[in-house]
Amino acid sequence: MPIQAYVDESGSRGQGRVLVFAGFIGEAEKWARFSDSWVKCLSEPPSISYFKMAEAAKLRDEFFRWKPEARNQKVRKLAQVINAAGVRCIYYGIDLVAFEKEMAMHWARPVSNPYFLGFIRALAGICVDVWDWGCREEIELIFDHHIIFSQRIKLWYPAWKKTWALENRELTAIYPTEPLFRDDRKFVPLQAADLMAWIFKKHYSREDDRGLSGIVMPELKDTPNSHCSDFVGKAKMKQLVKMSYGFERKYAAEFAEQWKEHPELHEHEKGTEMKASTSEYKNFDRAMRGLLKVTHNEIKAKLDAEKAAKKRKKSRASSASREGA
Repeated sequence: MPIQAYVDESGSRGQGRVLVFAGFIGEAEKWARFSDSWVKCLSEPPSISYFKMAEAAKLRDEFFRWKPEARNQKVRKLAQVINAAGVRCIYYGIDLVAFEKEMAMHWARPVSNPYFLGFIRALAGICVDVWDWGCREEIELIFDHHIIFSQRIKLWYPAWKKTWALENRELTAIYPTEPLFRDDRKFVPLQAADLMAWIFKKHYSREDDRGLSGIVMPELKDTPNSHCSDFVGKAKMKQLVKMSYGFERKYAAEFAEQWKEHPELHEHEKGTEMKASTSEYKNFDRAMRGLLKVTHNEIKAKLDAEKAAKKRKKSRASSASREGA
């Protein structure tokens, strides 16, 4: 049976300090049994049509007019369904403040959005996890549908996969042919992923979780956490930037060829979500073509010069402020 991973994200740029991708990994047969058990638990009175952790936390929508005690019991039972499924948990968290300060400036749009980093790292972590567990067949990776980024990920993924294969062809062979994006109302394992993404986001953001973590986590005592789960703060962000520049230098010629082989990255079909930001992608295309002509040292020197100029400007402003006082 093929390995399937279901992943959802919680948080985004402009919505708090943390973005988390989280979900579960397991065989397709286990997911089929899980789905039956999950739907049965949803339908038990008091019943709900679907589960969304944010709704449960705030007692709205499906949980409108529920008492906290009844809500807690429903969440507890759903956590027990997860625990009985025999799947592994995995998550990847990003410190959004550190991302903006340490990483965003080094990447061109649309990849400068933290969603892309979360997607790429979650994908890599899942594939390394199943590889280490002995899987040598292509896996299936299902993400919750995202109105903005689903189409962008699909557009970029073929080029990314070819690039990753340059570094590790064996591992990349088990990467999915394409990532799938599905509606969590119809694919209920995504509802379990939503639950975990919310829990981890609240934990790393140090936000009030209304006691729900204390209800969920004890029930997951038989659900192991993947050794590939990770949270990326400032220090790791700097390491990733350094690694990406090294990767760029190592495969500069291949990157240029990839860019030529994928015209869809610079010319997008009319009517797609991608076309909504035509000027954004024209600018991106122009930037990428320019980058292919510029060496890494030149790019780094320019960035260093910009940082130094900002520092001098700040220093002059500070001096002027003291003189005025």
